[in-house]
Amino acid sequence: KVLTDDLIVAHLSEVLDYVASSRPLKDHVSVGPGEVFLVGHSRGGKLSVLEAAQDERVGCVALLDPVDNTVYAPLAPGF
Repeated sequence: KVLTDDLIVAHLSEVLDYVASSRPLKDHVSVGPGEVFLVGHSRGGKLSVLEAAQDERVGCVALLDPVDNTVYAPLAPGF
């Protein structure tokens, strides 16, 4: 299965949902509106921005040499 940007961002949202609902984690980590800080390098920077654009829990992003389209994320639907 091809890991499109859309699919990876959906998985990132699922991780945040899990942290917010997991009993052991939610006692130690807050994922309320604006409380998540994402850091991404290269394609991870692009994915961090895509997640921040759609999820109100993300309040800040730090991007290290973000990319748009590469051989790993071609210019195609879902990327």
